Amino acid sequence: MALLRSVFSCSFILISNYEKCKMKSNMRIEYDPEKLKFEYCDYRSNIRRFGKHFAEELNDMLNFISFAKNAYDALNRVHYKMHMLKGELQGAYSLSPDNKKTKWRVIAICINDEGKEVAPIGNEAEFLKNIKIFRLRRISDHYE
Repeated sequence: MALLRSVFSCSFILISNYEKCKMKSNMRIEYDPEKLKFEYCDYRSNIRRFGKHFAEELNDMLNFISFAKNAYDALNRVHYKMHMLKGELQGAYSLSPDNKKTKWRVIAICINDEGKEVAPIGNEAEFLKNIKIFRLRRISDHYE
């Protein structure tokens, strides 16, 4: 089965017999505010704003997260350098789609099954294994 990057959406195009495909999306990505979905998923717009390399990596990251079993999978993907933030963004996570090759990072909040924002208490790995929803807040300049 071949997977190709979709140019116009944040999803994979599955090439083969779709009925036999066993891939299931476990994680869900929300956007806050909702209009960010159209900004972050528009590949051409992201090329203009962030550059081709970052736009490709962002698209790949959003696809990876949507097919991940839980948030712990994103933490284990060393390439994204996922870590919890401190200060005014305490409780949020930072992900770097391009392995920190550019100044951009994605700020994400963990959401529980009731739709409330939650932060880890105690064992972070166990906490992330139970998270099935990421709410993306913004793409920010790491150095501002």
